[in-house]
Amino acid sequence: MRVDVRSPSGERLGRVEIDPDTRPVRIRPAGADRDLFLEWDGVIDDAGHLRSCLACGHPRLYRSRSLPRLTPFVVALAFGGATVALLGWALRSVRNTYVDGEVGRHAMIPPLVLLMLPTIWSLSWAPGATLGLLLFVGGMGLLVVQCVAMAKVGQAFPCPPSSGMGNTVMFAAIVMVGQFILLGLSNALHLLPTLASDEVEPPHWLT
Repeated sequence: MRVDVRSPSGERLGRVEIDPDTRPVRIRPAGADRDLFLEWDGVIDDAGHLRSCLACGHPRLYRSRSLPRLTPFVVALAFGGATVALLGWALRSVRNTYVDGEVGRHAMIPPLVLLMLPTIWSLSWAPGATLGLLLFVGGMGLLVVQCVAMAKVGQAFPCPPSSGMGNTVMFAAIVMVGQFILLGLSNALHLLPTLASDEVEPPHWLT
């Protein structure tokens, strides 16, 4: 079991791993300058369950459950897939705008750059090199497919090369923000089990 030891003033002294089978009588947390004695008498009931804290005797205890190790990666992969799916939808929308003659050839460059920024950034920002590479390859693949489709189909109606940039850039910027939000959520949820089991403490009003 794990015990978070605090000073009488509430300052955290450290976390200590305790084996209930050996029942050590004293411990020394990293932040303490002396040994602390544990009170085992009356702390464990007949069923072997802990009834109060060994260090301070407080009856309020916290139980933590660890998620399966595969779960964080699966969650991160799901949000990464949502990021790529959003990119694919946006690229298709921009392609249709180009084919319909609403935006010119030169005006396509800024929105495409904006849409691809999260994909490029995922190489260093995604949770794990494998996931980052998958997102990058998937995003670049979608870009190539849409660019080839635009080159084959062309424009149904002629449009000046620099026309229609404003609306397309605004659309791409909004989608880009959504992609970065999904990437951020994938990072947060991927790290949440580790944070919850190691360093995240309950708020003071809860303790």
